[in-house]
Amino acid sequence: MKYALRHASGSGSFAKGIRRDGETAVPAIRSLNRDNRKERMHLERELLYQNPLARQLAQLPEFMEDINRNLGFVYLMESLPMKEIMDARRILITGCGDSYAAGIAMKPLLEEMLQMPVDVMRAVEFSRHLPSSCLEEGPGSPLVVLISVSGTVTRILEAAQRANLHGANTLAITASRSTPLAKECRRALELNPPEVERAPGCGAYVACCHALLALGIRMGRVRNSYVPAMEDVYRARAMEYIRQFTPEVQLPIARQMYALAQQWKDMASFDFVGDGCTFASALFSGWKFIEAAGSVVTFEDSENWLHENFFFLHPEAIGTILWADQASPSFSRQCETAAAMQKTGRPLLVITDAEPSLFGGAHVCRLPACEDWRYHPMMQHLPAVYLASYLAELKGTHYYREGDGDNWRPADGIYPIRRSEVIVL
Repeated sequence: MKYALRHASGSGSFAKGIRRDGETAVPAIRSLNRDNRKERMHLERELLYQNPLARQLAQLPEFMEDINRNLGFVYLMESLPMKEIMDARRILITGCGDSYAAGIAMKPLLEEMLQMPVDVMRAVEFSRHLPSSCLEEGPGSPLVVLISVSGTVTRILEAAQRANLHGANTLAITASRSTPLAKECRRALELNPPEVERAPGCGAYVACCHALLALGIRMGRVRNSYVPAMEDVYRARAMEYIRQFTPEVQLPIARQMYALAQQWKDMASFDFVGDGCTFASALFSGWKFIEAAGSVVTFEDSENWLHENFFFLHPEAIGTILWADQASPSFSRQCETAAAMQKTGRPLLVITDAEPSLFGGAHVCRLPACEDWRYHPMMQHLPAVYLASYLAELKGTHYYREGDGDNWRPADGIYPIRRSEVIVL
């Protein structure tokens, strides 16, 4: 299936409904046809999804239905044989950028399903700094899961070669079996992501999260590490959570984030704060701010934020986004952090499933909840990425700074992630 086929009508990146002067036609349009809710929602969708990044978000539930079908149990059984599952004593996940964030997002669920250690490492740490003894064939040999949708990132290819050299089993999560990464690894999970418009990617991150979840379900079933009845529960929770993000749910979020973008478009920088698996949401969202709007961003967990971030000059110019899940062990600390942020004068957006009143005068975007909060990173980036898409529009920036003319141009060698010396240690 090809996604994002329908482009906005009208001229320019905003088309009708959102203007460069920062005003929006949404309220006026919404006042029409008050008795025709369906038509009104259609009009609002046309107005609010006026850029490729926002359209990706709107289509995520549909996209994930396809990914879920692609990663059926029979396919997983063929992709990872029983012996390799039983041989594994731990899992090492490695990736760069969004792929690394997907590993962080799914680590707690994998550890619960498999009852074994799961470590998530940056690719350069894995390929250049991990002791070789950690990879050697034997009783403690890990299953090494290497994530790269493109399958062309040099450091991930280097990591695969190193793991193979030392006898570890390697499994690629990548777009297809024809990618260089798939060819380097002993096994591969093929995502077959759909073609999308040129924009910072969202679907691939969620697809990688889902692939790791499916892998955990497959391995746990073989190893009898969870009660058999939980298999259906694990699968159902993921899709039930994703399916909650219907147009009726997404449209108010998009409107709220557009209004916030109008207030925050002149911010000097942005701070992203999350704990545990929701730190993945902070990382992923911050990277979309960089890719979409060229913003300066920092990342932190709530504890380290409280150790250092009181000392910044001009706190009023630092847009701050905090993820706070009420079932998280860190929730009380996140509430304390939110209060401290406001006392220092930080403009604050809290993305949460909790009551907005818990966060004082902060902007609060309340999201649907899943029975198990550890599924939240699959979709809780959505408000922040909407915000990134609207900031890019309001600031007049181009995705990846492409086409910014005299202000910026790609330097020679700007893509060394694919043109780097390979050293297999």
